[in-house]
Amino acid sequence: MKKIVLVCSFLALIDLANAQDYTDAVRYTERFNIGDARYSAMGGAFSALGSNHSAILDNPASIGVFRGQSYEVSLNSGSNLSKTDFLGQVQSNRMNSFNGNVGLLYNIELPENELHAQYLNFSYTCNRVSDFAMKNSFNVYNNASSMTDELLGRIEGGFENYVTDDAKNTQLIYQDDAKRYISDFIKYNASGAKQYGPYGLNQIQNLTTSGRINENSYGIGTSFDNKVYLGLSLNVSNLDYTYSENYTESDTKNINPSFDSFTMYKDLNETGRGYGYKIGVIALPVKDLRIAMSYHSPTYWNIKSSYKTDMDLYYTQVDSNIPRSAFTYNDWVGSKYQLYSPSKLILGAAYTFKKTLIVSADYEFQKYSNALLTSNDPNIPDFNYENTEITKMARIINNLKFGTELRLGVLSLRAGAAFYQSPYSYYNAGFKDYRVSYSGGIGMKDENFYIDLAVVNSTSPSYRYIYTDHNGITQYSNTKSAMTNVVLTLGLKY
Repeated sequence: MKKIVLVCSFLALIDLANAQDYTDAVRYTERFNIGDARYSAMGGAFSALGSNHSAILDNPASIGVFRGQSYEVSLNSGSNLSKTDFLGQVQSNRMNSFNGNVGLLYNIELPENELHAQYLNFSYTCNRVSDFAMKNSFNVYNNASSMTDELLGRIEGGFENYVTDDAKNTQLIYQDDAKRYISDFIKYNASGAKQYGPYGLNQIQNLTTSGRINENSYGIGTSFDNKVYLGLSLNVSNLDYTYSENYTESDTKNINPSFDSFTMYKDLNETGRGYGYKIGVIALPVKDLRIAMSYHSPTYWNIKSSYKTDMDLYYTQVDSNIPRSAFTYNDWVGSKYQLYSPSKLILGAAYTFKKTLIVSADYEFQKYSNALLTSNDPNIPDFNYENTEITKMARIINNLKFGTELRLGVLSLRAGAAFYQSPYSYYNAGFKDYRVSYSGGIGMKDENFYIDLAVVNSTSPSYRYIYTDHNGITQYSNTKSAMTNVVLTLGLKY
């Protein structure tokens, strides 16, 4: 009987005691330029313009720019096409999503006062600020290495304390008669030297994520002589995230007499609620020019997490050629933890030419390494290691957003672009992990009613760690995602 000590290692180490790592801090912090149709068409560069329900999420001073009551609803249809390249072979997947946004604003006129405050506006917005719908996979033939190379290497590297239940109940890594750890692909010959292979494996990975973050914003704003606008909002965010992955290696060509196949399964579900506030100002220093600044406090998240891992292993005993199998069926493991996502600073400017042409730009600054994981759950060890990884693996990001609008009577034509730096700091500086969005749209508005349509196309490459082989070479998959969003907004102003 083979004795097992096994560590299953993907990028997110959810086989280990903690399911959380620095990727949680990034995943639940990132925001992109999808809101209502006008905001989306102009690249999300709206912090200095205001009078837009989605712009309130960037700068609550936008609330003070509204004049009168305003109500709107938006419908957003998204399609995410991902192409994953592993070992030079590319596989495509598509996943669709659908959601809606709502914005309400109530206006109270103020009597004349010494502050020259003209009115108070109260707003409520509910926006889908993150959508996790994604699917990627690969199916390749590899005659040079195996996931078990990493597993064996970790054991030899002194990680025997990280023994999973899956490892204890399957037979993938074992000991020979000399009590040396070996695998079906790495053994010792008669002279004591390591002997590698034969490999020749089909490697298949299927990974799906789904879920969303909805942000509910409750705000108040005012105007001083239509020259300075101030706003404050309190924000409650709702999180639902699901991750499902399976990884299989199989000897389909019967090259290795002692190995058939194994499959690792991982599932993670997280739900939570986050709290924070935002303050902002918009000023008109000269005619037709607006400048803006807003501050987003850290978001305090309470998150419930549940995860499980399973493994199926099929192998053949060389002495009898009888196929054997071993399976693990684990229960879900639950925990609770807190996440402080980092604060954000936004600067914006916009210029209006004869109420016909608008040009706007936003700059966002955020230090992801300030994120912090904590927990009061006695079943979770401290997060010292994870927080150290956050400071090492997450970085400062500088995002830029640009937008323009041309008004032709009741008709408006819009275009925009946005560039988002990657919050990850990879070991390989050659990785170019970023997101670029291009957008356009059209709108029609009469005295009280408006209808807007926008199309946003966003592309982003990402790299996922798979394993390190017996030569010390790290194997990565490269996924290029292309997300297309179509947003329709209907609104009333009076």
